Amino acid sequence: MLGFPIPDAELVRQSTAGATLSESTYAVWSAWLLGVVLCYGLLLRVISLAICLWQLRGALLALRLDIDLPSYSPLVARLAPTSENLGIDAPATDDMLSGANDHVTRAYSSEPVYVGIELPSDTHWPVFPVAAGAQDGGVLESREQRHALLDRLHAQPVKGLLLVVDAAQTPDRGTLRLISELAGLARATHILLWQRENQTSRQQTWQTQLADAGFLPDTLHLNPASLPDWIAAP
Repeated sequence: MLGFPIPDAELVRQSTAGATLSESTYAVWSAWLLGVVLCYGLLLRVISLAICLWQLRGALLALRLDIDLPSYSPLVARLAPTSENLGIDAPATDDMLSGANDHVTRAYSSEPVYVGIELPSDTHWPVFPVAAGAQDGGVLESREQRHALLDRLHAQPVKGLLLVVDAAQTPDRGTLRLISELAGLARATHILLWQRENQTSRQQTWQTQLADAGFLPDTLHLNPASLPDWIAAP
């Protein structure tokens, strides 16, 4: 038994007959009992523990949360944001406050464009009735998408541009800078401060930050009903 001595039949008879046992006999019995404790008492428990830990690890690796369940949906945007943060929150600097309406003479495209910025991934886009002829600039989520749109507008500025932002999020420097850059490539820029119902509103914060960046109050919209007719259908 794994190298431990096993008492033979003669040694067992001597031990049960009440005879005086020698030290070597005691040593054999001690080694055998020690082997029994180690093999059947400790070794089996260690093996059982290893099997349990292996099964537990497999169960944890297979564990997945069903984030489509209604109880998880309010937490997804907070714990796993789908949009990329463009910067840290801080007061806008002077280079960001370049007038949103400072334009030079240039050729503008006649079709207006509407663009979403960092909207939740499950947003039904567009979030307003679109006027005929308006072009969909998509929802900007990655840095590559933002650069592509900026390159497109640099090549062909537009007469009208509508930017849709998630007013449930806090405006940051990166987002405000992007809005200012896009506005500089359009003759007229309007901003829709959109958010879902029953969400904490940060529209007032957006209005203040955008006003500091040079946007006039009549270009900021709290709901789609106030959008101009060149971008929104009645």
